[in-house]
Amino acid sequence: MYTGQKEKYIAAVFNFSHSPNTTTAASYSIAANTTRYLATIGGTAAAPATDIFKVVMVRAGTLKNLYYKALPASALTNATHKFTVFKNGAVPSGSEGLSAFWNPATKSESDLIGYINVVPGDVISVQVQTFAGTGTIIRPTVSFELEVDSDYPNPWDYDPASKIISYKDGDVEVGTDALGIPHDLTVDGIIHAKAGVEFPDGFVQMIAATGGGGGIPGISESGGKIGIGLDPTKNPQEKLILAPDSNLATEMPTPSGVAAAVSSVSGGLPMNDYYFRVTASDGAGWTKASVQLLFNLPDDNYGIRVSWNPVLGATKYRLYRALTATGAYRWIEITNTYYDYVADSAFPSTNAGSPPEETTAYINKLSAAGDSWLLGGKVGIGTTTPSSRLHVTETGGSNVAAEIGTNQSSAYLRINPTGPGGVPFRIGVNTSFLSLETGAGVGMMSLNSAGNVGIGTTDPQAKLDVAGNAVVDGNVGIGTTTPDEMLNIYSDAKNKTTLHLNGFIDAADDIMGRIMFSYHTAPGQIGIYKDLASIIGRHGPSGQVNGYLTFNTKNNGSLGESMRITHDGNVSVVGQIFSGSSKRWKRNIRTIKGALSKVIRLRGISYNRQNDDKQNIGLVAEEVGEVIPEIVAYEENGKDAQGLDYSRLVAVLIEAVKEQQSQIEELKETVKSLLADKGKAVGLA
Repeated sequence: MYTGQKEKYIAAVFNFSHSPNTTTAASYSIAANTTRYLATIGGTAAAPATDIFKVVMVRAGTLKNLYYKALPASALTNATHKFTVFKNGAVPSGSEGLSAFWNPATKSESDLIGYINVVPGDVISVQVQTFAGTGTIIRPTVSFELEVDSDYPNPWDYDPASKIISYKDGDVEVGTDALGIPHDLTVDGIIHAKAGVEFPDGFVQMIAATGGGGGIPGISESGGKIGIGLDPTKNPQEKLILAPDSNLATEMPTPSGVAAAVSSVSGGLPMNDYYFRVTASDGAGWTKASVQLLFNLPDDNYGIRVSWNPVLGATKYRLYRALTATGAYRWIEITNTYYDYVADSAFPSTNAGSPPEETTAYINKLSAAGDSWLLGGKVGIGTTTPSSRLHVTETGGSNVAAEIGTNQSSAYLRINPTGPGGVPFRIGVNTSFLSLETGAGVGMMSLNSAGNVGIGTTDPQAKLDVAGNAVVDGNVGIGTTTPDEMLNIYSDAKNKTTLHLNGFIDAADDIMGRIMFSYHTAPGQIGIYKDLASIIGRHGPSGQVNGYLTFNTKNNGSLGESMRITHDGNVSVVGQIFSGSSKRWKRNIRTIKGALSKVIRLRGISYNRQNDDKQNIGLVAEEVGEVIPEIVAYEENGKDAQGLDYSRLVAVLIEAVKEQQSQIEELKETVKSLLADKGKAVGLA
């Protein structure tokens, strides 16, 4: 603030140039002996000879502080050339004037003394006049300032009387001086926008809006009801109405978190700059690609891992790669949210193309005529907290009426009665079987891809596989539709037995086999039959308490008993018992050492059996295990013996006898020697 005079301040700065940034320096130059006018913006390769580029002043003030500069490459000689500001097409008269002469040394100069007074409506231009010399002035630029005083406290108020343009507290008003309406721009008149109006979300409105809906084309509104795409002369009748051919969709987001790093997987990429973008797909369209990522590979023979965050509902991704910032892209399609790029062959030339700049992939889409889908989230009907893909329940109730869900390997339908005490029921399908379960996830029945049915198991190994007890009220027939027994498994001829299994053992020889629980063949007989052999267990003649088990084989055309196991555990065999002892099944064969000492440590005992108190003789298995553990079998605790193999004691006894016989032979030789010595002694006497 200056005492006795008004405060001055700069209201605007004006620039005139012949220096657009998009062209080469040489093509924008002014030669000697010419008169040219500088442009307010850009200009042409040849500066115009008339003042076609002008600025119309909108407020009163003083133009001052002129500066000019040109490129250092400017080589125009002499210092008579001049930059002059014109007012209304001429140099101002009197003391006013604003100009500067050319300085060949510095290529720049200023005029800090001159001035030009202006009022609204004055037209300003800049002339460059050159005289004799060689070379040119390359890309000159001239600037000067508009100084105003405190009569105009608002730099936007160029007409104090009408307040045509006013500014206050961040608000601009055109054609009004109200300044009380809290808007960033208030216009009392018509706005003409040749290129449209851009909104904060980036949408550019190019044509006039019709109908209601806040002036947005295609949207109508009446009484709180909105219509989209409807006849603008008709009012919508519901809260939201779409045109008959409309689609309602939620865009799939662009992949985020794109990052690159040297891969742990070895690769063969050369050191270079690599550019990446990622897009996601809903299976039909693609999202707008992510912002370009630059990664500099620090050395040769490495790979690059590119990763990004998963996109909700995405079924696949495309990774785009370029070798320069504006170079051609190639892409590869993957389902993971990362890719190890180790060789350039991964991006074939057949996959060339630019990344999408518009999104055509959707998380959710409701179509009037085409396909509709929901890729993200869960849908609840009657509930605000759905627990699966589709969750239907009675409004306000806590019991699930129906539920459809999926995970990575299966899908299921669960039905839950809404009444008290209802038992949930679930049908599940995965890649290998269909299952029926209770609400607790307990498998009740399953059917696998082989056609096997399981009850109580999800892995049935036969056509019917039951894990647990089965109760049948009535007869069961397998191979027959008229079972006349509790269980009748039938293949050929049928006997009137309680249980009769009859089937082919060897189809090639037509040999039959059967298992029978019967009373008609012999009293209490249980048998497994085959024409060449049989196993029969029975309790003996009527009234006999003890039973036995016989093994029979066919000999000379008839079955005969080969072995019998009695009720007291005795085994009798017709013929000999052989143990597998061929050297073909042995290795590391060695003669038993110290067999005699082992036998000496054994103890033969007599005892009474605990089950029937019969007198018997034998060995104690635990004692034998301390001497010859190879022939003793133990329980799982490794302490209590199950029994021992008496037959294998023979090997120890044989070697013990041989050791004893060797000792006997040595003793015989000793006795013989002693007797010979004694005879000699008697002869000498």
